[in-house]
Amino acid sequence: MTKKYQSLLSWQPTIKYKTKLIHIDNIVFDETRSQVRQGSVDNEKVKELEGSITAIGMLEPIDVEEDEFKPQDPDATTYLGRDGKHRYTAKTNLHQRYGKGHELIPCRVSEKNNSSDAELQWKTWQISKNVHADKTHLSNSLEDYANHLSVLLRAGKLNKTATTAFRNSRWDTSDIEEGLREYIGADDSFKTLSHAKRDKLIDMVYENNGAMYHHKIKRYTASEKRKILSKKFNTLKVGQLSQCGKRIVKFATSDDYHAQILGLLRPMLEEGSDPNTENIIVFHSKKKDTNVIDKERAKAFEMTRKLNKWFQKVTGSPNAKVAHRFYCLGQKLDPAFGEKEDQLINKRL
Repeated sequence: MTKKYQSLLSWQPTIKYKTKLIHIDNIVFDETRSQVRQGSVDNEKVKELEGSITAIGMLEPIDVEEDEFKPQDPDATTYLGRDGKHRYTAKTNLHQRYGKGHELIPCRVSEKNNSSDAELQWKTWQISKNVHADKTHLSNSLEDYANHLSVLLRAGKLNKTATTAFRNSRWDTSDIEEGLREYIGADDSFKTLSHAKRDKLIDMVYENNGAMYHHKIKRYTASEKRKILSKKFNTLKVGQLSQCGKRIVKFATSDDYHAQILGLLRPMLEEGSDPNTENIIVFHSKKKDTNVIDKERAKAFEMTRKLNKWFQKVTGSPNAKVAHRFYCLGQKLDPAFGEKEDQLINKRL
């Protein structure tokens, strides 16, 4: 675990009572202060819980933190809800509907966290608790993750470079994105998210903060890439022959370029190249900094040219090529760059 995030990621509440019956009026779920999950509750989930509680009672206590302890009158102590808002809402509905018999709610009570990072520690704990969906907990939505990352960013809890960029409103650099990705990599709660969802998550954090990159950048999803293949090359799947049997198209990024180009080269070395088959590389950058996109494109293009020259030398054929065509996907959509969405920019090899 990275040291800079240890106070957040390793923190656990100190349990005072494993189960304690508390009057429902003494518990407050303050959405802004205490909850990662924003917005209204899932009414269907609440109805399901109401039926379950009516039939067999509440089997899993909600988590609360002592907020204002009153030693002279312990029953008047107030608590802040930390986990279990749907269960709390279901119990509240039953209390309003039936009154007596539903005024007490079983709670797991934690001591008050007096750390200067208390709210961030609690919210990080909530995110980890709600990673997987089950009958008791709702799994985190992308909105929940994005809200939490936004809170950490505003509080200066990412790395120094990201914090400096945020405080200086430098959204046009890659510093904030890199800081967000570093934290996502350090927090196991994000481990189950696919690369596409992580990309979407980064975009949502920018939107949450009312910011855009200096230039609008398009990042393509897997389904969008498939549509481009089908429309432009009559190809059903990445890396397979087109329906006409004359093209093999590989999408490549800076992360997997070598694997994709080797996927074209290996069968050519083992089986010999088919002169009627055209190998095509389509390069897609996962970055949102225009300068980095340009550098990644230039590097991939130059590597492809060098590989073609090597292949010509090995085969003794001046016309032999591993990749016959190299395209960049149109991603820099600011009018200043002249690129369009779904555009294939031909870089002549």
